[in-house]
Amino acid sequence: TFPAALQRATNEYKKQLYSIKRGRPENLAATSADYVYHGPLVHGKDQLRKWYLKTFSTILNEMDAADVNHWFRLPVEATHNVPDYQKIIKHPMDVSTMRTKVRKSEYRSFKDFRVDIMRMFDNCILYNGRTTVYGQEALRLRDLANEKLIQ
Repeated sequence: TFPAALQRATNEYKKQLYSIKRGRPENLAATSADYVYHGPLVHGKDQLRKWYLKTFSTILNEMDAADVNHWFRLPVEATHNVPDYQKIIKHPMDVSTMRTKVRKSEYRSFKDFRVDIMRMFDNCILYNGRTTVYGQEALRLRDLANEKLIQ
């Protein structure tokens, strides 16, 4: 499920897209006698998807910049000599894979995007442990990602 703040942000964006008040004061009820429907401002799903993709790219850029060691930038099997990684981690995830999914419009919602971000950090913690340097960096970046997703 969506975190409450993320759901509010999505609802606010949808409200902007489907604004029926068009400049009317916020306290004017939509069921008021003064209510006039003017239709959607944009084509909803496509515009919402574009907004998601722009937001996802921004979040990935900020996370990539915060990952000073570049441990999460590429798939583990391509950058490290860890033969047992595939046995322990069944669904690997990294920033470059997420960027590809953003470009291909594979994310249909914040929930899908958030699942992959959390999977990336949870995989790191599962494989390396919480108390390792890698685990501590994963926790730090996971907190940063949560903060960005809630904004």
